[in-house]
Amino acid sequence: MPLSMVRIGAEVAGISARLAAEGNPNLLGDAVTAAVLAGAGVRAAATLVEINISAGGADDGRLSRASGLRATAAAAQEAAEGAAARGGG
Repeated sequence: MPLSMVRIGAEVAGISARLAAEGNPNLLGDAVTAAVLAGAGVRAAATLVEINISAGGADDGRLSRASGLRATAAAAQEAAEGAAARGGG
């Protein structure tokens, strides 16, 4: 379940970043907020994956997937915040 949350959160962060860059400028704050909250959710869920894997002792690639998605969400959050700094779409 936590890995699914990581995947979905990374997807939401990416969509939010695109909306921050290309969407309605009146909704820029909403898009950036969505990216920041999605990024926080990804970090929390990825931490749960790490804890669960370390407790169970069997890593079948879930740690690397969670880590990659965490990086993807962080990049999307940075992009959304960058769009806000430039004035958005």
